[in-house]
Amino acid sequence: HSDWHNSSPLVVDTNTALSGLIGGVTRRLLFELDRQLCYPEPSLDEIRRNRGVIQERSGLSPTAIDELLDRLFDQVTVVPEAVVVREYERAAAATSPHPDADSARQFAGRDAGDVVFLATALAVNGDI
Repeated sequence: HSDWHNSSPLVVDTNTALSGLIGGVTRRLLFELDRQLCYPEPSLDEIRRNRGVIQERSGLSPTAIDELLDRLFDQVTVVPEAVVVREYERAAAATSPHPDADSARQFAGRDAGDVVFLATALAVNGDI
């Protein structure tokens, strides 16, 4: 059984989106995976801020990057900020069920920047 073929939505984080925009296997997965992909609206600026990194590492022109971004977001459902915000507090307070993790340590204390992705996953009942 492969979780990649799970029917629940898959939330793409910024590092994965940037990696896919740069190229390689991640790009193939983002464009060919038969699964609903989601990305939080509050994090769209993070991709825009990294256009220079995408261009430098991919060698693509600004026009090609725009086309690739359009193609990517034709594949990816952007989850509205209002929907993400409704789950933000629950995501920030979440703790890890992993046996090696400190069960009292909240998610926001580990990586506050990633809370938005957990909130998105909660909002769409998906995976990250």
